Amino acid sequence: MKARPPLERLAFIARRLRAGKGVNATIVAARFEVSSKTAARDITFLGDRLRYDFAWDNRRNTYRLLSAPAPVL
Repeated sequence: MKARPPLERLAFIARRLRAGKGVNATIVAARFEVSSKTAARDITFLGDRLRYDFAWDNRRNTYRLLSAPAPVL
């Protein structure tokens, strides 16, 4: 599978978080065949620019959603 546009990666991350599933850079990188750094930037973008509030879960080694704005897509 070729790397998909950033919007598709962001939507994937948002869907996982909203579904109560954890997400981390490794999951995103493997799914979209991008680097872990790219995946980490996507996760950071969701928090910084799109105002998703999530926290790192050390036990599960993933980010978990605390709160999010209403979906726009």
